[in-house]
Parts: sequence; C-alpha cells; structure tokens
Amino acid sequence: MLALRKESGTKGDKGDKGASAYEIALQNGFVGTEQEWLESLKKQWNSTNW
Repeated sequence: MLALRKESGTKGDKGDKGASAYEIALQNGFVGTEQEWLESLKKQWNSTNW
C-alpha cells in the first residue's frame, strides 16, 4: 500500500489569473460567443461513444 505524506513548506506568491478555457478556444480558432462555445462542448460530449 502506498501512503502519501503532506510536506509543509512556505507559501509562494500568487500567480497570474490566466486565460479561461473559452479564451484559449478563441486563440485556437473557435469563432463564436461564449454561449455557443458551451453548446459546442455539450454536443461533443453527447456524441462521444464511451
């Protein structure tokens, strides 16, 4: 059995917020509104054969 141990350390500086998944989709060629992007994800999920 594997046991995990939590190591204590100093807390680092807070990083930049970064881009949202929608913003990354736009950077990668998605064209449409955020709502359209969300709908496209639903369509992909529903058409996946698990």
